Amino acid sequence: AVANEGQWRKVATLLDIDPELAKYATNRDRFAYRDELIADMEKALAAYGRAHWLAALGELGVPAGAIRSIDEVYAWDQVRSQGLLVTVDHPVLGPIELPGPPLRFETPDGFETPEGSNGADPHRHTPPPALGQDNDTVLDWLRERESAASEERTT
Repeated sequence: AVANEGQWRKVATLLDIDPELAKYATNRDRFAYRDELIADMEKALAAYGRAHWLAALGELGVPAGAIRSIDEVYAWDQVRSQGLLVTVDHPVLGPIELPGPPLRFETPDGFETPEGSNGADPHRHTPPPALGQDNDTVLDWLRERESAASEERTT
C-alpha cells in the first residue's frame, strides 16, 4: 500500500509498472483491479530480496518497513533491548519466552514504577494456563452471576 498518488507513481516506476495504465491510473482503478495489481507487484518484487526493496524505497522517500516472521521478531535486538520478551517457567514445557507487556509506567524522574495500576508486580510474569486449569473458577463465577440474575428477576 502507498499513501498517495505521488508515492504510487514512484513505486510503480520502481517496479516497472506503468502508472498511467488505465487500470492503475487512480486509486479507484487500482482497487477495482486489485488482484491483477497484486500479481504484477509480486512478480516484480520476486526479482530481489527484502533488503534491496527497502533500500530502493528509502532512496525514493517512500515509507516502508520489514514484515518480520515471529522468529525474526524474537531475535530482533530492539525487541530484546526494550524488554518486550519475558521468560516464564511453564509447568510442562519448562522455560519459555513470551511477548512481554508493551507498556511500562515511569515516575516523573524516569524510574519504572514498582507496581502496576492494579497493585500487581509488573516484573512477575506467569505462563499461560493449562487447558482446563481455571474451569472451576470460571464456572463458579458464571453460577454466581446466574444466581444473582435469577434473584433480580424474582424481586
